[in-house]
Amino acid sequence: MLSFLLSYDVLLPAAVILSRTAILIILLAALARYVSSFIDAFLTYGKLAIPKKDGFFFMSNRTGWRFFYSMSVMVTATTYVFLAAMEKFNPSRLSTIFAVCFILHLIRRCYETFFVQKLSTNSMPFVHFLAGTGYYVAVPFSALIEIHDLFEFHGGTRTFAFGDEGLFLTLIGGALFLIGNAIQFQSHSILAKLRESSSSRRFAIPQGGLFDRISCPHYLAEILIYISFLFVTQFQIINLWLILGFVVATLVHGSKQTHEWYLKKFDDYPRSRSALVPYVY
Repeated sequence: MLSFLLSYDVLLPAAVILSRTAILIILLAALARYVSSFIDAFLTYGKLAIPKKDGFFFMSNRTGWRFFYSMSVMVTATTYVFLAAMEKFNPSRLSTIFAVCFILHLIRRCYETFFVQKLSTNSMPFVHFLAGTGYYVAVPFSALIEIHDLFEFHGGTRTFAFGDEGLFLTLIGGALFLIGNAIQFQSHSILAKLRESSSSRRFAIPQGGLFDRISCPHYLAEILIYISFLFVTQFQIINLWLILGFVVATLVHGSKQTHEWYLKKFDDYPRSRSALVPYVY
C-alpha cells in the first residue's frame, strides 16, 4: 500500500492537484484584497508603503526582488530538467516553449533589478517576501507539472499541435511575449531615469512611452506577458489560467492605488491618463 502511494502514477497527479489548489488559494487571497483593508495594507510595498522601521520583519525591496527572480530561474530550470529526465530527455514542445519564455522573462527582470531599476528605499514586509517566494516557486513548478501530467496521463500529443491552429497560437503568444517585455523594459527604464541617484527618495511624474496614456504601463505589460503564456501553451494549462487571474486581480488593484497616489501627490498630474488600460480603466 505504501509503495503504491509513493509511486510515480500517484505522486505526479497529486502534485498537480496540490499546485492547482495552492494557486486557487493565492487567487482568492488576491480577490480578497478588494474587500479587506487589512490584506490591502498587508501586501503594500514600494512607494505605496507606510514607512516602517527596519527590523527582523522587514527587508529591502532590492534584496527581495533580486531573490525572487534569481530563485525562480533556478526553480524553472531544475523542474524542467527533472521532468525531462523522467521523459528520457524527450520533453514535449509545450513544456520547452513555456520554460524558455518564462526563463527569458525572469532573466530580463533579474537584469533590471541589478542594472536598470532604482528600487525604492522603502522596506518590503517579510510576509510579502514569503508570499513572493511562494509565488515564484509555484508558477513554474505548477505549470510544468501540469504540462507533464497532460502528456503522460491524459493522452496529450507529445509534440502538441503545430499545425495551422497551433502555429498561429504560438506566433501570437510569441508576439505578445516580445511586446509585453519591450513595454515593461521601457517603462522600468523611464522610471529609473527619474532617479539619477540610487539614494534619491524623491518622486516625479513619469513621461514617455505608454506613461503618456496610463499610470502603470509596466503592470499592463505584465498582464500581456502572462496572457502570452496561455497562447504558447494553447490554453490547455488550467494553472496558468488561475495564475493569470491572480496577476490581473492584483495589478488592477495595484494600478488603481498607484493612479490615486499620483493624483494626490502631484497637483499637475495629467487627468487624461488612465490607470491601466488607455481610455478604458
